[in-house]
Amino acid sequence: RLTLWFVLGVIVITAAGAVGTYAILGQQLRADLDSKLLQQLTHYQQMVSSAADESALATATADYLSGAQSSALRQNAYVLSLQTADGTVVSNSSDLRLEELAATQTLLQTGEPYLVNVTLGGESFRVAGTPVRLADRQVGAVEIAGSLAAINDTLRRLLMLLMVAGALGCVVVGLGSWLLLGRALDPVRRITRTAAAISHEDLSRRIGHSGPKDEIGELALTMDAMLDR
Repeated sequence: RLTLWFVLGVIVITAAGAVGTYAILGQQLRADLDSKLLQQLTHYQQMVSSAADESALATATADYLSGAQSSALRQNAYVLSLQTADGTVVSNSSDLRLEELAATQTLLQTGEPYLVNVTLGGESFRVAGTPVRLADRQVGAVEIAGSLAAINDTLRRLLMLLMVAGALGCVVVGLGSWLLLGRALDPVRRITRTAAAISHEDLSRRIGHSGPKDEIGELALTMDAMLDR
């Protein structure tokens, strides 16, 4: 029973640690991705800030996406999409249509920036959107999407590693507890056998404890002293 309690304690501690580690690491990884996406949006807005109207904005965006300034987008496989109020869409991807997201329409209507998780084409993405303003007037919205596949894969591998480590820990603790407790409780078994073998005709049997003088050792010595008396 003591071994089972020890193993149960290890399971609870390991599970709590795994959940905490999983949650904290996942939050940190997503926060890092959010920071990178917002940095790219800020960089984009700086590069197209000189546009005078929607047409010039669309042209500047196309030039930005095809130029060297957007190398970070290509290196990280980020998708950037501009949607103007007149329906013009400029994007560096023909597969992911960010303009079809419900959040995009809300952004065009309210002008409120957002950060959400979405599923596009069977893959999870983190999408950041912000309004585009020219002369203090909102003329459209720009969005950027980064894949969550690498983060999800990292978290899956971490969870698998924690599960394996937890299982090994339970085995080690279980075996170790079984052996240590077995040795610690051996004097109790000898006390039981000795007491069972003693009769009123034969009081010569003794436990003969030679281990440490802990609580069980004291019990064995006290038992022998009682038999001597």
